[in-house]
Parts: sequence; C-alpha cells; structure tokens
Amino acid sequence: MEYKNWARALNVEFSPDSKILAISCSDSQNQTIELYNLETGKIDQSFIDAPTWNQTLAFTPDGRFLLTGSKNGMRIWRIR
Repeated sequence: MEYKNWARALNVEFSPDSKILAISCSDSQNQTIELYNLETGKIDQSFIDAPTWNQTLAFTPDGRFLLTGSKNGMRIWRIR
C-alpha cells in the first residue's frame, strides 16, 4: 500500500478485524477520511467533511460503522 499524504495524516485506526485502515487527513478546505483495504492496498471508501484539526477515529466493535469526532461534534459513517 502506498499512501502519499502522510504529512497531512492526522489519525489512523485499524478496524476490529484488522482488514481496514482508516486514515484522516486535512487541508485548508476539507477533512478526508480514507478507508484502505489492507488485503488489496486500495481505497475502498472515503468520506469528505468540513475541515477540523482535532479529528479522532474509532470503529464500532462489529466494524460496521466508523465514528469521527472533533471539537465540532461527532459523526457516524456506515462502512460498506
């Protein structure tokens, strides 16, 4: 897997089954969360949100949802 934006990476989190790696990164316009399939090394899913700098990531125990949190609140994202 080749991730080109490590300088912008804010947080990383592995799914409970260790098959998905979630990486949050930010620029001046957007906050992006990318979900990498660790078996293929490719992005399976990505989410774009308003920019925040205090992003936290957590998968639910069953791995079906990703929770993101910041000073602006919390969001729940469904994983395919």
